[in-house]
Amino acid sequence: PQAQALIDTILAMAKSLQFETVAEGVETAEQAAILSRCGCTMAQGYLFGAPMSQEKFEELARAWAADRPAVAAAGL
Repeated sequence: PQAQALIDTILAMAKSLQFETVAEGVETAEQAAILSRCGCTMAQGYLFGAPMSQEKFEELARAWAADRPAVAAAGL
């Protein structure tokens, strides 16, 4: 209950200030679903991927873009 109250308070404050929100440390689909239902706009954590070096990230991004011609054509 305390965690939910804290989440609700932070998200309400961010919304009133027209800020985007990023939840850090999201490790389970259940956590992501709760945060989404509460209005959290972004999340990061081990649910989405482990920390990686810049080089590894760039390699992953290039491979992802290569599978999407529209993205590759835009140079992203």
